[in-house]
Amino acid sequence: MDAFSTLMVLIFFVESFWEVRLYSRLTREEPALRGDSKDRVQHVLRLERRWNMFSWVIVFAVLVLPEHLFMPLSCMLVLFETIVIMRLDQEERRLNN
Repeated sequence: MDAFSTLMVLIFFVESFWEVRLYSRLTREEPALRGDSKDRVQHVLRLERRWNMFSWVIVFAVLVLPEHLFMPLSCMLVLFETIVIMRLDQEERRLNN
């Protein structure tokens, strides 16, 4: 593994911890919400749960597939993780305003 690959793995781990923090915070606030806010938060939480299952498939694929596939899969993993975190963060900010 070269330096860029190691960096991608580290970024994924940091983003994963951030994602868990946002998910738990939104999950805790979701029961108290009403109307449109609740629908938006539920949609984002569903997106996160689906992504969580799919990301484990990609992580497993990264571990078992040949090394030449590591880089594209890890980049895709980090990209989608970033998109999901952006959506979670967007909803958290919307609720706090």
